Amino acid sequence: RDISAELDARDQMMQNIAEKEFLCRISQNFLETTNDSDIFAHLSSGITEIVPDAVVVISSYNDSTGMMTARVISDENGVDLLQEIFGGNGLEFCLSPEVLSKTDEYERIENGQLAEITTDFLKLLVGDTAIKRLQQAIGHRKVYATLMIWEGKVIGATAVCIPESDELKNRALVETCICMAALTFQRHIVQESLSLSKN
Repeated sequence: RDISAELDARDQMMQNIAEKEFLCRISQNFLETTNDSDIFAHLSSGITEIVPDAVVVISSYNDSTGMMTARVISDENGVDLLQEIFGGNGLEFCLSPEVLSKTDEYERIENGQLAEITTDFLKLLVGDTAIKRLQQAIGHRKVYATLMIWEGKVIGATAVCIPESDELKNRALVETCICMAALTFQRHIVQESLSLSKN
């Protein structure tokens, strides 16, 4: 008799169990964080675990300056490319309203879901020089990005860069992981704000 349907159901059940275990573990990691650097490190390692060939770029957003600051750029082996490529200078870029209002790509990334974005759009956002330096280090890749939004405000962004021949797998799981990080980061921002107001 053909048991392929039963085997498929078993495989799906095992995948669901693995996803639940992953989410439980990563949520525990986020709960135990005491600073934003740990939040970004947990998010990066979590994404790399479920998208093994990914280079992960995580940025935080400063609402008062309008600047996005890259906090993590790590390759598939966990190597800190931010330090390696940009040294002590880091990578900052402005979310220009002029650029954002004229691009369909922005509409796709602002809803919290990962969307594939073009190299041209990245150059508009980050700058041609920074993109060239990144491409020299990681090669040409497909880039899926989303903004990290909490209560209608941008607090950061995450990009998942995969080899051009690959398709982004486990997209919903990656998006859930990013949402959990956004929640944790927002909690950290609120706690810092409260402690500053007490002083």
